[in-house]
Amino acid sequence: MPKKLDPKVVEAVMLIAGLKPLEPYKDSKTKWKCKCLKCKKIVFPIYSNVKNGHSGCAYCVGKLVDPEDALRVAKKAKFLPLEPFGGSSTPWKCRHLPCNRIIITTYNQLQQRGSGCKYCSNTYTDPTFAVELMLSMKLKPLEPYINAHAKWKCRCLKCKRIVFPAYHGIQQGNGGCAYCAGTKVEPKTAVKVMLKAKLKPLEPYKGGKNKWKCRCLKCKRTVTPLYSDIVQGHSGCKHCVKGVYVDPNDAVKIMIKAGLKPLEPYKAANLPWKCKCLACGNTVTPMWGSIQQGQGGCLHCADHGFNFAKPSYLYLLHHEGFNSFKVGISGNDARPNRVRVHTLRGWRLIRRFDFENGEKAYKSEQKILGILREVRNLPPHLNIKLMPNGWKETVDADSITLLQLEKIINKVIKGLQR
Repeated sequence: MPKKLDPKVVEAVMLIAGLKPLEPYKDSKTKWKCKCLKCKKIVFPIYSNVKNGHSGCAYCVGKLVDPEDALRVAKKAKFLPLEPFGGSSTPWKCRHLPCNRIIITTYNQLQQRGSGCKYCSNTYTDPTFAVELMLSMKLKPLEPYINAHAKWKCRCLKCKRIVFPAYHGIQQGNGGCAYCAGTKVEPKTAVKVMLKAKLKPLEPYKGGKNKWKCRCLKCKRTVTPLYSDIVQGHSGCKHCVKGVYVDPNDAVKIMIKAGLKPLEPYKAANLPWKCKCLACGNTVTPMWGSIQQGQGGCLHCADHGFNFAKPSYLYLLHHEGFNSFKVGISGNDARPNRVRVHTLRGWRLIRRFDFENGEKAYKSEQKILGILREVRNLPPHLNIKLMPNGWKETVDADSITLLQLEKIINKVIKGLQR
């Protein structure tokens, strides 16, 4: 038989734990009616638990909630309870006063979040409201609403196709029908668009941003345009668009027709192309673009004002209005004087570089232009309308400084003098 404890000792233990006994002590395993000295509530702890260090007040540790305290928490969160309080985690039917909706919440939710209304916290969407929004966007739902981010099977009321938009995307202002927005295309429709653009697909449609192997119905060549470019009105055949692309084989044929045999692969229309003149046998470096425009390709066979055997010079000009630099060459005895002609049109001479013959001046010019176009990737700044003579030798002054340009010129000239 266990030894009976002294009631005074037992009561002292309870008082130290913040509990005032309200009835005589019975035994260590029986609930003992006490008053919590901290929260002033009536509780029924067991002495053995209190002695072992457990709290004797279920309210202070959150195991129990006083209905009056629960009511105060609900009112603070602007909820009006519609039924008696049943416990901290028991569903509690209330009315949320700001939106006047009936909500099933819990005391724990109200205490932790400050609001248990899923509508006002944007964590829930009323299915009826979701359907109304989709219909306003010409989308008819074909299945129940799941959540804002799930794909929702709908029929587009414009094109009658089945689509799967997300409600969240519609809320953000995104279009619900990928077909109507042009981001999704049926293969049959894509083929019709390509045929209308004189392009015959040679493989199945893969997507608007993927290369699509086709045959151009104009020139019969095989090309790989993007469907998205064709829809925007671009040409699908680079061969048929003048000035956009040059077939290396066609370029070689044109050079041979002009009496020039290429000694290296074709690079670009505005870059020097090493060739052998079939008339005199000399090696020259004309530009394909110049040959295409009818200019001569061999400086030795050419019959014009610039004499490659006589003293000549390379000049560097700047035009403030055009914000352009220009390099060019001329003979000392050339008539009319090239630099003077350009200065009358607003150009200013920055520097002149003299050569003992025109051939060195020409090679320097071609080398400089090759660096600007091929290495620096700087295209001609002006066009033939702004500058009928010499536009191909211009460069944007914002893309290269005067100091950088002079360094290139000096390096090229120094290299040719070795």
